[in-house]
Amino acid sequence: MFAIEQGAILRYGLEEVALPRVAPNAGSLSGWLAYEIDCAGIGARIEDLVEVGSPEDYQDACAAVVDRAVDEVVGDAFEMRAEVAMSGRADLGDDDGDDVIDVMSGAWQATMTVDGAALSMPASRFEGMRE
Repeated sequence: MFAIEQGAILRYGLEEVALPRVAPNAGSLSGWLAYEIDCAGIGARIEDLVEVGSPEDYQDACAAVVDRAVDEVVGDAFEMRAEVAMSGRADLGDDDGDDVIDVMSGAWQATMTVDGAALSMPASRFEGMRE
C-alpha cells in the first residue's frame, strides 16, 4: 500500500504549471486573484474615501480576504490524500534458456481509498516481450 498526496499534486499543477502560463509573474493562486481583483486599486480607493489608514493597509486586508476565500474554496482539495493498495501476479519465461527473462505476462488489480471511500479499479492484464 502507498499514499498519493493528490492535494499536493493539485497545488503543484495549479501553481507551478497552469498559473505560470496564465500569469507568469504570480507566485500563488491567491496572489494572482488579488492582482486580478485589483486589491491595490481597492485599497487606494477606500483610503481616499475614508481618509484613515494607508492604501497598503486596505490592500493587505483585500489580499487577506482573497487568501481566505481561496482557502475556503480549494483548501480541502489541497489537503486531499489517497491510499492505493495493489496486488497482482506475473508469469516470467526464459524462452531460449540463457537465464534472461524473455517474456512476461500477468494481471493486477488495485483499490484506491479517498476520504474513507474505497474505489475498486478493474483487474487488468499486461504482457511484454524482450526484443
